[in-house]
Amino acid sequence: MDRNTFIAGFKRKLDQWNADIDHLEERARGAGARLRGESQQAVSELRGRREEIDEDLKELGRSLGDAWHDLREGLEEAGADLKAAIADARHRFGQEDREAEDRGAEED
Repeated sequence: MDRNTFIAGFKRKLDQWNADIDHLEERARGAGARLRGESQQAVSELRGRREEIDEDLKELGRSLGDAWHDLREGLEEAGADLKAAIADARHRFGQEDREAEDRGAEED
């Protein structure tokens, strides 16, 4: 795979991760106060990671010769970490949303 093909594919992944983060942010707005604070902090951290990856991708695009191969490995690892962090946040806050709903139903 050449550099331009890699960059285009990775940009598509970034777009998907950004959509996932946006969805988590929407859910955070509708959450209870405690959960909202925790989920908003998680979203902020995810956005920070995503921005770092975006900057690394730009650096890869500016790299000369075969140096991009070294940067690619780091980007793939950072991308896998971000994907896992998004999945963890989705699971954690989705689970806590359901538990809060269950507690509310029990109190009725």
